[in-house]
Amino acid sequence: MYNIVDDDPAPVSAWLPALAAAIGAKPPWRVPAWVARLAAGEHGVVLLTQVRGASNAKARRELSWKPAYPSWRQGFPTGLGPSRAQSSRGAGSP
Repeated sequence: MYNIVDDDPAPVSAWLPALAAAIGAKPPWRVPAWVARLAAGEHGVVLLTQVRGASNAKARRELSWKPAYPSWRQGFPTGLGPSRAQSSRGAGSP
């Protein structure tokens, strides 16, 4: 198994607002963990708040792979910028 990730591990709280901005969406809501547990359960809360970033070292080593963008910080706005997000929504979409 390989982790196909960039070189910049980050918590969801850092990359999710950047992803929303890159596609022209509203920022995600922040809710207390107890509220999130009601909707997503304990496992969902752990995934969104405590999971560590993954390493791509094995994919680099065994597959000679490297990410197109070294960080989500460049990849989101460049690869998913507003012009691309708008075109993927289709004509006439709000």
